[in-house]
Amino acid sequence: MKAAMVVLVMGALAVGGCGPAVRYEYSKAGATAEQSQRDESECSQQATVTAAGGYSYGPPRHTVDQGRLNRCMTSRGYQVREVKD
Repeated sequence: MKAAMVVLVMGALAVGGCGPAVRYEYSKAGATAEQSQRDESECSQQATVTAAGGYSYGPPRHTVDQGRLNRCMTSRGYQVREVKD
């Protein structure tokens, strides 16, 4: 019983600690879906950064720098809007 209560509390803390997911939407007047997808793909490639693997070993990790991605899309004329889920 006590172990079940500990698991329940730990689960509640884990879920409660998760903030709302944030994502971004990009809009540009006159842009086709194909153009928007191409621009976002190109900007994502430019915004990808590589970090060393954990504990100085393991494969490098690739992640997208969201700030860089947003600045790239803005420079191409897109409006950037934060959307919280």
